[in-house]
Amino acid sequence: MSITLRQVSIITGNTETEVYAAEELQSYLEKKGVTVADGGYPITITYDNTLSRNDGFRVSATADGMTIAGGTEHAVLYGVYKFLEQYAGVRYFMPDLEKIPEGDIVLKEGNMLAYTPHFEARR
Repeated sequence: MSITLRQVSIITGNTETEVYAAEELQSYLEKKGVTVADGGYPITITYDNTLSRNDGFRVSATADGMTIAGGTEHAVLYGVYKFLEQYAGVRYFMPDLEKIPEGDIVLKEGNMLAYTPHFEARR
């Protein structure tokens, strides 16, 4: 089953990174024409300590909602950006140059993205 995003609500924790990740997601979804309002398809952005502590993240969806979870606070943000790249078609070329194509965002149910880094640190 597929889900087309037209109206969403974003639910997040209260850490600085989770709030920033929610703001980034909202900004790009609105640029794609998705309405962000209470009562929409719920997207939860959260920290999940069962995931890799090396910036691992997971994005999954069901008919009841979508979850973007990261094993660290930064991984939560990485999950949001990877979701936007893979499912919304957003491309980040430089800090002041990005491409946001027109078109619907269609989700598939189940685990959509999962990432576990092979290295312990980024440089």
